[in-house]
Amino acid sequence: MTVAIVITVGGLVILESGRMRIAAEYETALDAKGATTQLTALTADIASLTADERAFRLAPGNTYTADYNAAAARIRQTVASLDAYYRRKADDTALASFKQVSAILDARINAGLAARSGSDADATTPVLDSTLTLLRLNEERRAQSALDASRADQRISTFCVGALCGLNIVLFLLLFRNLGIQLDKQDRVQQKLITQQEELDQLVFDRTRQLEELAWHLQSVSENEKTELARELHDELGSILTASKMDVAWVNNKLKST
Repeated sequence: MTVAIVITVGGLVILESGRMRIAAEYETALDAKGATTQLTALTADIASLTADERAFRLAPGNTYTADYNAAAARIRQTVASLDAYYRRKADDTALASFKQVSAILDARINAGLAARSGSDADATTPVLDSTLTLLRLNEERRAQSALDASRADQRISTFCVGALCGLNIVLFLLLFRNLGIQLDKQDRVQQKLITQQEELDQLVFDRTRQLEELAWHLQSVSENEKTELARELHDELGSILTASKMDVAWVNNKLKST
């Protein structure tokens, strides 16, 4: 029972640690998926920003300016979120690449529409696209790796649960078997004690009967001896006393005459 309790507690600890690992891996996968989505949205916003820049160069107007500013605001928000994500993950390589993207986007947005030429914007776009593609692929690999690890931990947890259940079943079977053996042994000991008690009772009965027979025998011997003694006293001593009396009477008669 003690071993079963220890194994159960140890299994619960293992399962809880496995659950925590799986939860952490799922969280990592979700964060990586979220970062992938944000990188995809950032790529789309950069494409929208580039299209607004080109449209503004062809036909300057307030419509393109408003669209440009909206895209720039979305880009700044996404860049801030991704920067916090990469700092939290402590991935120096990815953080360095993203800082390069962030610097290019900050310089491009801060310059505005009117101050930039088309060649400058077109030159930075391939760099941004390639870097963002690498970052997105890296996050997809991170998410897939976390999911694979969580699935592996789930399989290990399932195997551990099955092994612990099987081991506990075996231990309980052994416990019940040992309990049955102990009960059977106790029954045999109790039956042996009952037999010994019966033998002792029979022995006491036999000894009591023998003592009673001995008491009756001693009493009978005593009575016989008393009877024999009384007979001897009556027969022998009586005749002696009678003869003595007769002698005394004869002597008395003789003494009277003289």
